[in-house]
Amino acid sequence: MGLKLNINFILRTDAFDDVNLVVGQEYKFEKPGLHLISDTLQIWLTKKDWTVLADIQVTSLTRANDLTSGTFVVKHVYTGNEQKTVTEMFRRMYGSK
Repeated sequence: MGLKLNINFILRTDAFDDVNLVVGQEYKFEKPGLHLISDTLQIWLTKKDWTVLADIQVTSLTRANDLTSGTFVVKHVYTGNEQKTVTEMFRRMYGSK
């Protein structure tokens, strides 16, 4: 018996697939499992297939009942060639095809 805690510098979720992310806007998120997500540095928001969406800053974080939830503010939104380049880098680094 033990505690499984995932430490993340990337928030990876498909919850924002169809959301028009706006710089400066705050959004809520939930992720199954217990995750320690950096809230002192900007991190990346990606889809589960590693498509990069934005740079974000986590503003609140709660872990309870095998669920991590919180809020983040969008700092930069990736589009076009920039999104393509960073996505290719993530897929290469993390082994996703």
